Amino acid sequence: LETTVPIAKALQTTWHVHSQIYEVKGCYSGYVAASMKAEPGLGRTAIQQLHPLCTIDALIHDQGWNHGREIETDQLADERADVVLQWMSDEIEKFKGSGLPPTLLMVSHADFIVKLLEAIDRHRPDEKEPPFYDSPYNTSITTIEFRGRRPWLIEFDAIGHLPRNFRSV
Repeated sequence: LETTVPIAKALQTTWHVHSQIYEVKGCYSGYVAASMKAEPGLGRTAIQQLHPLCTIDALIHDQGWNHGREIETDQLADERADVVLQWMSDEIEKFKGSGLPPTLLMVSHADFIVKLLEAIDRHRPDEKEPPFYDSPYNTSITTIEFRGRRPWLIEFDAIGHLPRNFRSV
């Protein structure tokens, strides 16, 4: 959420908080697997108070966006990436015939971006051996283009917008 605010201000636009776009494992405390504990995360009212220019997915309630969930497994994260990829395709389809360029900007965490790219590869049966995606740099840009409903990776982990002295960190 905090990363999205300056982007939305620069673009002079509102933004949407999607219930399925979050880091792999969900909201949790602890870093060692044995001590990790699922946490509820911010709820609808708290998000709205902090970010009044956003719209919030109906699935996010006041008890927290991660309320009632356990630590997410890799398999569940893969399934969620498939759902988000389908949502992205559906959103792009809405632009057809509108005269507007079909553009969707999504801000997410590195591990989920990797899961999303792996989902693209799962939906490309012509790919014999999918590439390995290392964890992208913070604030890097990955570009996906939809040709029809088929997603294509155009650019991964681009950091050209960062000043040179930040690129090697």
